[in-house]
Amino acid sequence: MLQANDSGCTISLCGSVLAAADGDLSSTQERSLVNAAVTVFGGGLDTNISTIFSFLLAMLRFPEVQKKAQAEIDSVIGTNRLPQISDRPSLPYIRSVVAEVYRWLPAVPLGIPHALRQDDIYDGLFLPKGSVIMPNVWGMLHDPTIYPAADEFRPERFGGSDTVMTKVTDIAFGFGRRACPGYHFAEGTIFAIVATVLATCDVVPVVDEYGQEIIPEVSLTSGSIVFPENVKCTFRPRSGRIKESLLESVGSKE
Repeated sequence: MLQANDSGCTISLCGSVLAAADGDLSSTQERSLVNAAVTVFGGGLDTNISTIFSFLLAMLRFPEVQKKAQAEIDSVIGTNRLPQISDRPSLPYIRSVVAEVYRWLPAVPLGIPHALRQDDIYDGLFLPKGSVIMPNVWGMLHDPTIYPAADEFRPERFGGSDTVMTKVTDIAFGFGRRACPGYHFAEGTIFAIVATVLATCDVVPVVDEYGQEIIPEVSLTSGSIVFPENVKCTFRPRSGRIKESLLESVGSKE
């Protein structure tokens, strides 16, 4: 039987179900568990990939942001270890970079449909009870009255305020009971990836046959989940200790 960790949290969704059943599932229950696990995994995979590519695109197009973020990591953490999730409170600019990625190029530009539970009026338009609405996530996160120069990648716009950043993530991850159930897991994952990449590498453009840098344009695929197109880059190690630090991190609890 699977055990909980020291904080009382079970190992995973599958571990929780298996532990409750003492590992004895019927074929129907086992099939349902597999389907649920695939749904949870698949639901976060594409959106995380989209967000990571958006981050890389931002670093290529706004190298000054990359330098400022790396300076914060070097100042707070140093160069002798990798960033950890527990470092989040001490890295406000990195948190701002992550929030700006969600705002700049949201992976899901239209939210999940919602049905009105009562009559409503929006911008002078009467919406009767039962109307189905599609939240315009892209429009909300690019509202120029709230986010001036919305097409620019500017982490400074948040002023390091978690309250302002939360307004972005609350929109990007959905609303109410249909908000993304993996919200906190996804945020932690993206923070870890962004911080680790910035701590260990310079994200630089590839070059053409003439040695000229190729800066990709902001171009997105179409669909319910969008992806930046033609994001090609080179990861250049920042120091000779990078490989050693990465190998040491494999056994880290964080």
